[in-house]
Amino acid sequence: PVSQGTLATRGFNQVTGLLDRTHYHEVLKVTQDQKLIRQSEKNRRQRLDLIQPFELLKLQKNLIKDTPVLIVDDVYTTGTTIRHAAALLYQAGATDVKGLTLAR
Repeated sequence: PVSQGTLATRGFNQVTGLLDRTHYHEVLKVTQDQKLIRQSEKNRRQRLDLIQPFELLKLQKNLIKDTPVLIVDDVYTTGTTIRHAAALLYQAGATDVKGLTLAR
């Protein structure tokens, strides 16, 4: 997920733009604490030390339980984003979680 600040700065979300003509559900959001420093401004150690930056959208919890999930992310740097998202999705009952990244 892209924070509101990042979306305002960029003016677009490249992942949702790519998925515009597909059927998908956004089920995660960035927690308030993580919006203070952008990912692109963090070094490798800061990214690896990141605590869980996401929370589930309450209305989407039923979509995850007993369902395989595909996470789509724009850039893979350390894999921390996908690992955190996958952990939360498994906790919510996803049967399988895969990651697809647009660039490395």
